Amino acid sequence: STVLVARNPLDQPSELEIQLRSEAKKVRVVTKLSGGAHLLFPGSETTIAVRAYYPDQVNRLELEPSNTDLVEAWNRGKIPMRGNMDGLKIFRDAFKYPVVFFIIPPSPLMEKQLSRADSFFNLSQLIMNDAERVERNPKTFLVPHTRSVIDTIVTMLDALHPERRKLRDSYYMHTRAMNFLPDARGQIDQNSISSQVANRIRHLSTRLGFAPGEADILMNYLGSLYKI
Repeated sequence: STVLVARNPLDQPSELEIQLRSEAKKVRVVTKLSGGAHLLFPGSETTIAVRAYYPDQVNRLELEPSNTDLVEAWNRGKIPMRGNMDGLKIFRDAFKYPVVFFIIPPSPLMEKQLSRADSFFNLSQLIMNDAERVERNPKTFLVPHTRSVIDTIVTMLDALHPERRKLRDSYYMHTRAMNFLPDARGQIDQNSISSQVANRIRHLSTRLGFAPGEADILMNYLGSLYKI
């Protein structure tokens, strides 16, 4: 389906956007998305809104004055967890399925984000989990690489739209059969190979001027794919 990405058209695309272009049918870049989302996966009633933070963004946001004031107030116990760090409260309340990803590989930064109670990651979790409306389904993930983000989004979309999974599985099965690709168990469908080989031989026999039916007589005589 179409994915909407919030980005200045003159700016470089993120790694997530680049990888999504090979997964989605269409990626459309807009200057701004409602609720401050970074990406939207539209649906009639099941739009998934995504915020994605890479290490450089995490470091930058933790140093912004508005966020450091929030952290200091929280450490003094003077602020309820309805703060608006980087507009996360607005983002959380704008969608039914808001999701925040922190894409941080194993590193000292990851350790700090997990161990510090006032880290951007931990405060973001508190803000996202403080949704007042029951119908909201906010989620926060810390993942080591961009591929994990895409896999998680695909899993969520499959759960919300089971028919998508069936269509995709059917497409993959057809593609494997047509290109002799192994399935999840590493097995190749021998029937599809036999069918493909037979069709190619019939096509070749027609080009070579064989009489109708001679290709099938030849294949019956050879008796096996190995000999063919």
